[in-house]
Parts: sequence; structure tokens; C-alpha cells
Amino acid sequence: MNLTSTYRAAAACALLTVAAAAPAHAQLGGLRRAAQRAVSGAAASSSPVSPASSPAGQPASAASRVNTGDVLEMTAPVLDRFQRALAAESADRGQLAQRLAAVKTPEAYSQCNLQWYTSAPGQAVSRKVTDAAERSDQAAMTAAAEEMKAALERACGPDPSERGRIQSDAQAHAAQAGLAAGEFSPRQYAVIKERAVPFCRAAGQAAGEGDVRLPGRGTNVYWVYTPAEAAALRERCGALMRALADKS
Repeated sequence: MNLTSTYRAAAACALLTVAAAAPAHAQLGGLRRAAQRAVSGAAASSSPVSPASSPAGQPASAASRVNTGDVLEMTAPVLDRFQRALAAESADRGQLAQRLAAVKTPEAYSQCNLQWYTSAPGQAVSRKVTDAAERSDQAAMTAAAEEMKAALERACGPDPSERGRIQSDAQAHAAQAGLAAGEFSPRQYAVIKERAVPFCRAAGQAAGEGDVRLPGRGTNVYWVYTPAEAAALRERCGALMRALADKS
């Protein structure tokens, strides 16, 4: 079925919902999908850039290599930025719970859609789709589809099938908020997370003067911290580990 026929059929389905509630319930999905296809065909999608995942394997840096490239020395000012970044991530993720709370069950969402399509606003948008299809006006069909999608989300909330995408987008957005608040590159942020955790978990082993060496994974592999890093981390380990636990 070509796009014009699809929109003509979809609009007809919406206009018949009052007279045949059961068939209309099945037809609503087709109308929603037609609208979504028009919207997705009108513009390329974009997604926030996600930070690089924390690198696995061996320790990121020895003390002699800090402040080289993506490995920043974890001094007090850098850790202040790190804490701001973690706080910004946490605050941004808090909005995710509110968004997910607005997602209806599939059954409730379908019922809400049925009510909207049979309402005066729903009928009006359906007529716009039909009129555009009759004129073979792709731009008008796309505009009507966008209007329909926006109106449905205002009335019924997000489509339950979008729950996974909402979660993924929200996590990426939160990560970007952290990078912006801390003024880090994705790799710098990941390396700080990777290096801070072993030190804070070591507790008593990390005491003492001079460079701190902690066993890493593998033979003769160590996490090494400068005296400035060790001093700054000791003062903040409790807060950092709580913030990182909240983030996980």
C-alpha cells in the first residue's frame, strides 16, 4: 500500500471508531504507525552522545602519567568538579522516574487512544490526514501526522512501546549533564571513575606518605596515586562512593 492509500485508510479507520468500537481498537494501531512513519520519514533522528564506558582491564595510570591526555591528576579542584558532575547526573536521572510514571499500561494506553480518536480533536486531525491524502500532499500529511503524534502524547502520555527508548535517552542525557557540569571529556570522566573506586575501597591500605600503590588485576599490575591525589581522595571517599552507588 502506498503512502496516500495508507493515510486514506488510516483516516477512515479513525472516523469509524464510534460505530465499531472493537474493530476500531485494532485499527488504531495502524493509524498510529502511519503517523509515526510519516514523522520518522520527515527528519533524521538524533540522540545525545553517550560518554565512553569505563575502560576495563588494567589500571588507567601510574602517578608518573597523571595529567597526560585523558588522565587528570585527582587533586582537590578536579575532585570538586567530579562531585559536581555526579550530582548533576543524579539530578537529571531523577526526572526519569517522573517520565516513566506517565507511561500507561498497553491496555490503558489503547483505551485512551480510542477515546482520543473518537473525540472532536481526534476526528479533526483525521480529516486533515484524509484531505492531505486526497491531494497527495506529502508535506501536509507529514504535518498532520506530527500534529496527531503530539496531541496523542499530550492526551495519553508516551507510547508504552517507547519505554526502553525513553530510559536509554534519559541515561544518555544524564551522562551529558554530568560531563557539562564537571567540564570533562567522556574519557576523562570515565578514567576518574575507574581510578577513584579502587583507592576508596582500599581504605586502610591507602594510608601513608608518598605515592600509594594498590594491587590491580593481573601480575605486577598496580594502581598508583600521587600524594596530592591520595590526600584529596581520603577527604572525599565517603561522599564519592555514595554518589557512585546512587549512580549505579
